[in-house]
Amino acid sequence: MRRPGPPLFLALLATLVASACQRHPSARAPEDAGQPLQPVAWTARSAGGKATVQQRGEGGRCVLEGAGAGRTWSAGVCAATREQLTFVSEDGQWLLVIDPLPPVREGRWQEADAVSLFLRGQLRVRAPVGDFVQSPRDLHFFIDAVGWLQGTADLEGTPPRYGPDGTTVRGELADGSPFSLPFDDTPRERPRPPAPTATAPALRPPESPKPPVSPGPPPDRPALPAARPPRARPPMRVSLDLGVAWDHANAGRVSSAVEELERLRSAVHHDAAGLRELANAEGSFAIYLLQVGNPDEARRFATIGVETDAAAPRPREALGRISYSRNDVPEAMSEWSRGLAENPDDVSLKTLVAKGQVELASLKSYRTRSSDHFVLTFEEGREDRELAELTLSILEEAHQKVTAVYAFRPADKVPVVIYPNETFSRLEGRARWAAGMFDGKVRVGCSGAMSHQRDFRSLLAHEYGHAVLHRATRGADVPGWFHEGTSEVAEGALEPRVPVTCAFGHGARLKDLRGPFAVLPGSVKQIHHSYFAANHAVERMIARWGPDSVRELIRRVGQGEPFDQAFEGVTRQSHTSFVEAFDRQDPGH
Repeated sequence: MRRPGPPLFLALLATLVASACQRHPSARAPEDAGQPLQPVAWTARSAGGKATVQQRGEGGRCVLEGAGAGRTWSAGVCAATREQLTFVSEDGQWLLVIDPLPPVREGRWQEADAVSLFLRGQLRVRAPVGDFVQSPRDLHFFIDAVGWLQGTADLEGTPPRYGPDGTTVRGELADGSPFSLPFDDTPRERPRPPAPTATAPALRPPESPKPPVSPGPPPDRPALPAARPPRARPPMRVSLDLGVAWDHANAGRVSSAVEELERLRSAVHHDAAGLRELANAEGSFAIYLLQVGNPDEARRFATIGVETDAAAPRPREALGRISYSRNDVPEAMSEWSRGLAENPDDVSLKTLVAKGQVELASLKSYRTRSSDHFVLTFEEGREDRELAELTLSILEEAHQKVTAVYAFRPADKVPVVIYPNETFSRLEGRARWAAGMFDGKVRVGCSGAMSHQRDFRSLLAHEYGHAVLHRATRGADVPGWFHEGTSEVAEGALEPRVPVTCAFGHGARLKDLRGPFAVLPGSVKQIHHSYFAANHAVERMIARWGPDSVRELIRRVGQGEPFDQAFEGVTRQSHTSFVEAFDRQDPGH
C-alpha cells in the first residue's frame, strides 16, 4: 500500500487543480497502489508445437494472444504466472492453466483454485483442489498454499503433461491417482469408479461476482463431479483429519484446537511421517493465528510444532514470522535459517531467508522501540530518535481514532519501519512515486517529516488503515476501491481535511476499481482520480447507510462472508448495482 512522497506534492497539486475534483486550499494526491502486480510474460505451445498462446505486458496491462490452425485472437487478461503450468490445444483456441501451488485462505484447501480453462482469452471454467482431492492426507502444505500434484511442490513423480494425441492434459494427484483434463468445457458426469482411482473431475465455471440467489448451480454450470469413494488407508500409516482442529481455531476456541492436536499426536506418536505432517499443521495454525492478530497463541502453536518435530519447516517458519512481526529481523533469520538447514528445498523458507537478508542489509544502523500498540524500527541518530518519538505518538493517536472507522483494534503490536527517503526509494516492490506502503508491515519514507507533520500524520494514518483492515478481515479479498476508500476516510479521522468536491466527475469508474490499484492503467493523474472515486464511494456508503454499515460489512467479511454477499446483506443492495449507480450518477461519465 502506497502513498506519494513529499517531493511530489507540488506536482500533484497542479494535477489536482487541473482535474475535476477540487480540495481547497491544498491538495494531496492519494497515490496508494497496493501490492505491485506487473504483467508477467510467457509463451506456451501445443503438444505438436503448431499453436501458441503468449502473455505479454502492454501499458501496465496483460495481453493474451493465441495463434493456431490459421486463426489468431487477442484478449486483455492476465491468465497465468510463470510458476503456473500452461497447456495449449492444437487449434490454439484453448488455454489450460494449472496452479501446482495454489493459495489457501484460512486453511480451506478444498477451495484453493487449481485449474482454469480459457477459450480465446475468456475464462470459461475453474476447478478448486476439492474437485480433485477428497482427503488432505497426501497433500503438501506450505504457508498459505498447498501442493496437490506429483512432480510439483516437492511431491515426487512426473509433472502434468500432454496426453498422447495432444487433446488432453494428464497427470497424477498427490496420492497417485491419475487424472485427464480435456480442452473443452463440456459438462461431464463422472462415473463412480469401481476402484479408488481418480478420473477427471468436471471443471466448474468461476463464481459470479454477485452471490447466487439459490444455493444450486446456475443452469449453464457444468455438473460437479460425483464424490470419489474414500481411498483405503495403507497399513501402518495414520491419516490426519485436521478439520476439527481448524474449526476450533477459526471459531477462536484455541484450547479446544490444542486438545484436538494432542489427540492426533497420541495417534501418530510412533509414525515419523505422521509427526512431520502434524508438526507442519501446527506451524500452519501458528501462521494463521499470527495473520489474524493473535501472536501469543501463534507462538504457542509454533512451539508445540517444534516439540512435535524439531526439523519440520512450518513451525520454524512460524517462529520466524512472529519475530519478524516484532521487527526482530535477526531472530527471524535465525529461525528461518534453522528450518532451511533441515529442509534445503523448502520454497517458502528460501524466499523468506532471501527477503530477510535484503532487509538486514538495509537495517544495519537501525534500532527498535516499542509503544503499547506498535513496534517501530528507525535509523539510529539524535534526530531520528526525536522522529521516532513523534512517530509513535502519532501512531498511538491513530490507534485511538482510526480504529473507530473499522470498529476493530488490532490485538497485536503492528510493526512499522521508517526510512530516509533515499533508502525507502530502493525498497523492493515500492512504486517510484510512493512515500509509504503496507506489505504486512507499515513502511514509510520520513525525510522532511518534522517540517511537514500534517502530511506525515496523514501518511501514517492511511497506511495504518490498511493494516487495520487487513487484520479485521483476516486478509480476505475486498475490492480495491473499498480498501483505498476506507484508508482515505481513516486519514480524515486522524487529520481532518477540507471536503473534496467533484462537480464535473471523478475521471474514473468505480467498476474499474475492483482489483489492486497497482494494476490500474494510465498516468499518475488518472490514478489520482481513482482515489477520489474510491474515497467518495465509501463516503456515499456512510452518508446513505451510516458509519455502522462500513463496520458491519468489515465484521462480516472478517467472519468469512464473501464481500459481495456481505455488502448485500448489510445494505440490501447488491454490490454490482451500487457500483453501477455510483458511476451512473457521476457527471463525468
